[in-house]
Amino acid sequence: METAEDIVAKLNKMLESEKFDKEKFDLLFRHLKKLFNPEVNILDFSFYNEARLKVLWKEKIRLIRNQEFEKAAIVREMEKECQTYIDVRVEDKIEKSAFVYDDEILFYLYTGNVKQDTGVLLYLKDQDPS
Repeated sequence: METAEDIVAKLNKMLESEKFDKEKFDLLFRHLKKLFNPEVNILDFSFYNEARLKVLWKEKIRLIRNQEFEKAAIVREMEKECQTYIDVRVEDKIEKSAFVYDDEILFYLYTGNVKQDTGVLLYLKDQDPS
């Protein structure tokens, strides 16, 4: 019987293909969902990066100087979330996008730097029922 890791390896191989084969990707993805029904989470390391962290930090400082403490607290929480993503990316040495299956969750570690990132990201967002 095919394991979740076998299917994830095939999905990862598709990330580097020259052309995004949506039909083949869809078949593999649906096969994985049917067999293992994983929760799917996208971790967007392209969005939560050092440049965004710097912008958030500057905005927080500006708000504090203007004594807009409630808004500064909201930005501080966004800053913490951004730092968490950066810490995970650095600690786990994530350099390129990949699928990872762990504890019945399929993670898409999105970095924006592999050939089929855009097609895969759009596909996954289309699958999200929310």
